[in-house]
Amino acid sequence: IQDDDTKPTLSVDDIQVVEPSSGTRNADFTVSLSQVWTSAVMVDYTVAALTATAGQDFNTGTGTVTINAGDPTGTISVPVLADDSFEPNETFSVTLENAVNADLLDATGIATIVDPAFEPVLAITDEEALSAAGPAAVVVSPDGMHVYVAGYADDSIYLFDRELDSGALTLVTRYDSAVTGFEGVLLDQATDLAVSSDGAYLFAVAAASQAVNVFARDTATGGLTMMDAMSGPNLAGAISVALSPDDRHVYVAAESAHSVSVYHWDATLGELSFVETESDGSGAVDGINGATSVAVSIDGRQVYVTGAGNDHAVAIFARDDAPGSTDYGKLTYKGLVRDDQAGVSGINSASSAALSPDGVYLYVSGETDSAVAQFEREPWTGELTWMAQKTSGEDGVAGMQGPLKVAVSNDGNYVYVLGLTDSSLVAFLRNRDQAPADYGSLRVIQNMIDGDNGVTGLYAPSDMAVSPDDHHLYITTFDSVLVLQRGAILIFGSSFE
Repeated sequence: IQDDDTKPTLSVDDIQVVEPSSGTRNADFTVSLSQVWTSAVMVDYTVAALTATAGQDFNTGTGTVTINAGDPTGTISVPVLADDSFEPNETFSVTLENAVNADLLDATGIATIVDPAFEPVLAITDEEALSAAGPAAVVVSPDGMHVYVAGYADDSIYLFDRELDSGALTLVTRYDSAVTGFEGVLLDQATDLAVSSDGAYLFAVAAASQAVNVFARDTATGGLTMMDAMSGPNLAGAISVALSPDDRHVYVAAESAHSVSVYHWDATLGELSFVETESDGSGAVDGINGATSVAVSIDGRQVYVTGAGNDHAVAIFARDDAPGSTDYGKLTYKGLVRDDQAGVSGINSASSAALSPDGVYLYVSGETDSAVAQFEREPWTGELTWMAQKTSGEDGVAGMQGPLKVAVSNDGNYVYVLGLTDSSLVAFLRNRDQAPADYGSLRVIQNMIDGDNGVTGLYAPSDMAVSPDDHHLYITTFDSVLVLQRGAILIFGSSFE
C-alpha cells in the first residue's frame, strides 16, 4: 500500500535554446520528481506563447508526459523553428496540470529562444596602442602565453605577455635591427608571422626586405633569439607565411613576385634552406598573380594560394608529404578555382583563405566582391567545389566591405571576416551538423563597424588571430592591437540546448 502523504512533487525547469539556422531544434524541458516513485507518474502539459509567436518561432500544443516507475525525470520536447529575421530573445511556456501520483510544485517552465544575431559573440575588452608600428600581423603562441605583432611601419616585432583568463596584453619588448643579436634581421615592412606547432620558433616575412626570418622562442618568457634569414627576388612583396604540419617546411606567398616559395627548416642546425619557387605563368602554374595568402591543409597534402592580381583565384598545389622523398615539401600545380568561372563567385580580388579545423572546407574572402565564399575540399586530391557565399548587404551582413582577412575558430564554430573598407568585423556561426546538406554553411551573428553602436578602435583592421582556447580574438588595426572576448562560450554552455 502506497502512502499518499509521501507522494513526490513535480517541477519543470526553465531552459534556453539557440534558434536553429534551418529546420527545427527541440527545446527539451526536464520534468523532475522530488523522489523516485514506485508507480508511473503522469502529467498533462500545455505549450503556450509568451513573447514568441506560435507557428513562427515554435510549435504549440498539448500532451502528456509519463515518468515510469523508478525513473527520476521525463522530457517534454517542443520544436523551435528557424526564421529569416534577427530578433531579440523570445519566450514561450510549458504548463503542467492534472498530475497523477504526484503533486505539482513548480508547474511552469519558461523557454528562452536566443537568436545569436542579438547575442554579441565578441566584445572589445582591451586596446594596446602601437601608433608608430603600423601593425600588420598578429599571432598567438600555442600555449596562449604570448602574442606577437609585426610592425610594418617600424620594421619590428613586438612581444606581449598574455593573461590567460582576461586575454589582456602587457608589452614586454620590441625587436628590430638595432637590438643586439638582431643586426642581421630582415624586417623592412614586416607583413606576416607564424609560430611552429611546438612553440619553439617564430617565422616572420617582410615585403620590402624580400625576406623570411626565423627566431628561436623561449617558451617560458616568449623572448626571441635570431636564428636565420633568407632573401631574394622570389620573395618580393612577401605577404603571407604558413608552415607544414610537421614544421619542416615554410611556405611564403609573395605579392610582387607573383609566387609561392618553399623553404626547408632544419631545427637541429638552426638553418633555413631554399627548396623551390612556383611562379605565376611558369609552366602550367596559374592563379597566383598578385599572391595574397598561403594556407597548408591540416593533413599536409595540399597548399592553397590566393591571387588577387589579374587572377581572382585560388591555386591548388599538391604537396609531397613523404619525409623520405627527394621531393619532400615540394609543390605540384593541380589547378585553380577562378571567380566568375564554372559557377564560382565571391572571390574577386581573393585576399585570404582559411581552412576549417576538420579540413573539409576552405573559406576565401573576395575584397572587390565584399564577400566570403565557402568551398568544399576533397581531402585526397585537394579539389575545391564552390558551395555558397555571404555578401555585404545581404542575409544580415552589415559590414565586410573590402574583406581583407578570414579566420576560423579552433573549435570550428565560428568564421570571422575583417572588412578593410568599412573597418568592420563580421562573425558567422558555422553549421557543425554533418548530416544536413548545408554542413559548413555560414550564418551571420554579429556585425561590428568602427564608429557604430559604441565600437571604437577597429579603424583599418589588418590581421587577426584566435587564442588557442578560442576565448579571445586579437586584431591589429591602423595603430593598435585589440583584444576581443568571445561571449558565445556562455551561449553554448551547459545550460543551452
